[in-house]
Amino acid sequence: MESPKTELRRRKKKANWWQAVLLVALGCLVVAGWAWYLRKPVWEARAELLLGHDDEAEQLLKTARNRWPQRDAWKAEITFLEARLARHRGQMRQMHQLLVAARKAGYDIEKLSREQIMAQAQLGEMRDAEKRLARLLSDPQGDEPEICYAFIQGYLQIQQYQGARRLLSGWAEDFPNDPRPIFLRGTVEMNMDLWKEAEKDYRKALEVDPNHFQSAYHLASVLLTQKHPEEAIKYFRIAARDETLRLDSLTGQGHCFRLLGKTKKAREMLKDIQKQDPDNVSAAFELARLDIDDGEYQKAFERLEPIVKADPLHTDARYQFAIVLHQIGRSEEAQEHFLAVKEIGKHLADASELAEHITTDAASADTRLEIAKTHLKYGSRREGLMWLRSVLTFAPNHSEALKELEQYYRTRFRENPENERFRELAEQYQQRLLATQNAP
Repeated sequence: MESPKTELRRRKKKANWWQAVLLVALGCLVVAGWAWYLRKPVWEARAELLLGHDDEAEQLLKTARNRWPQRDAWKAEITFLEARLARHRGQMRQMHQLLVAARKAGYDIEKLSREQIMAQAQLGEMRDAEKRLARLLSDPQGDEPEICYAFIQGYLQIQQYQGARRLLSGWAEDFPNDPRPIFLRGTVEMNMDLWKEAEKDYRKALEVDPNHFQSAYHLASVLLTQKHPEEAIKYFRIAARDETLRLDSLTGQGHCFRLLGKTKKAREMLKDIQKQDPDNVSAAFELARLDIDDGEYQKAFERLEPIVKADPLHTDARYQFAIVLHQIGRSEEAQEHFLAVKEIGKHLADASELAEHITTDAASADTRLEIAKTHLKYGSRREGLMWLRSVLTFAPNHSEALKELEQYYRTRFRENPENERFRELAEQYQQRLLATQNAP
């Protein structure tokens, strides 16, 4: 028969065993909880970037930097996601520096290479990037929205709308709760002057996400183009809730109120914009239109003259300025501006005519260059740059296009010497031009 002491010892051993198990389990929970606490902001930042929520991702990455241990292996993923954020924002120099840092910290080289391909596509350098598109989509590694967005931006840069639409159809189908592919499809349709289709897609994007403010702003613009100012106001008001779109949306509302004959309300709104942003050209132009409607030609002259001097290619302002000059007895000057507006319009119309019949092969390079030069001289720099880049997509060694791009970025650097990226791009195109000229 066992003694009571022996039984007591056995019970004690059993109790100690369960305590050990409990301590191990608690230890595992603490370690897992700590790992979850450390990694949570990085997981969330990656998810926000996939949805295009860059500001939210930026804050999460700052939290992660403060929270994670300062070892290279831990920092590599944060650095990579910071590079992706920089790419989203078009900060390509910063993106490159961060990718180099991520590589030094031991990040996966294949993933870094994929990110560089997406950056290349986003810049409109599609000749090489497009060759890798099928491989990227066959193994997206959870990055399908990133891949689609980057390549769609590239297609838009080189005016290849059908390629963009193909990608957008797949993206929208695979991610029905993401408003971005529907919004971008609307943007492509706007560029193609398919106003009804664009309106439909912007409305659909807002059904998916009622707070997708870019869709609201573009829908308002489409409605305005179709002469529905009263309905456009509704969507400008929604868009104005986004700080980055607020002033443009308020100006849009002022324009709508003017068209609806609510001149007092329009003037009050536009003057309020000028208090917040005294250099706002759109508000000044709309106020000048109100002055003209009221027969206040001298006031309109004072508003329009600096706009036209700063930007002679602002044809709407220049045309109104010509009307004002005629009304105040300066008919000869007015005629000069009327003729200049007519000439600009003719050149841009010719460029549009060429664009409608352009092919998608190397034979189109010279025509694309002609369109680019026309837009740079008579239209917008943005449009001209897009056409210049499209030349290199079909003829990567086109010497005249390389020279134009070098000159374009040198001019931009002279205007904005604090932007080193302009200088770097000018030098890159200069080197490519020299390599082309020295090729056997």
